[in-house]
Amino acid sequence: MSLTVELDSGARVIRAVATGTVRLSDMIPALAQVLDHLAQSEVRELLVDARELQHAPVFDLVQIMREIPHSLRIAAIISDQSQTDILFAKSEGEKRNLSFEVFRDEPSALDWLRLPA
Repeated sequence: MSLTVELDSGARVIRAVATGTVRLSDMIPALAQVLDHLAQSEVRELLVDARELQHAPVFDLVQIMREIPHSLRIAAIISDQSQTDILFAKSEGEKRNLSFEVFRDEPSALDWLRLPA
């Protein structure tokens, strides 16, 4: 498992990359990093690259989606392998009125994140 978070100042996004199986114990520190970037910058866009994600338990996704601030816009890049988990996360986010979209490629995801909120 790997879940990394960094501020990509060139693209003006917070970039998260998930690989393998990601659990709540991985998501909590990653979310703390995202929140730190939110506090220290003007960036309010999160790009999640989940193309190498193998699995994220449903209960863990529900828990972490409850913690995401409404000020954050999320674009997730998915593969056939990660589609089910990420679409579930998107559904949970929509229940909370989060701005969350799913894409198959990075340029499309970045284009959406650059649109006015």
